[in-house]
Amino acid sequence: MRILVLLSCLAMTGCVGLIERATFLPWRAGDAALVHDRAVADGAAAWQTYQLAAVDDKLVSPLGGRSGDEPAKVPPGERALTVLATVQRGPGKGPLEAYLPLRARLEPGATYRLNGRVEGARVEVWLEQVETGRHAGEPAAAPLYNYAQATPLPVFVPMR
Repeated sequence: MRILVLLSCLAMTGCVGLIERATFLPWRAGDAALVHDRAVADGAAAWQTYQLAAVDDKLVSPLGGRSGDEPAKVPPGERALTVLATVQRGPGKGPLEAYLPLRARLEPGATYRLNGRVEGARVEVWLEQVETGRHAGEPAAAPLYNYAQATPLPVFVPMR
């Protein structure tokens, strides 16, 4: 019993340490570039979203999202972005997800928008400058996965 309590304490302490060491993208940057997420509705139960999840391996927010249409403020320059693409194709057909790495060169004070398209079981994502429509880097493509169904969970059935 003492060993179980000791192991539990160590596990909890380790988890707290990971949370404290997590780094997040700073919200306030002097001449930051603005990056808008994108949501496209294809009907009542069909939609696509493209969300900025991380910049240079730092989460955009501690909870993984921002409120409403608030853009992410990203320091200008060459950046490694991680985009979460989520696709719902209708009732019982998703959501399907993919994390895609994007390399982009962001200009100070410029405004950008994530965009993408779905073809079959693959998604392609890119970052475009709102004012000009030009791509800020090369598009990225990846297969879509249903993470909720792909994660095996143990089921314990009590024996009588």
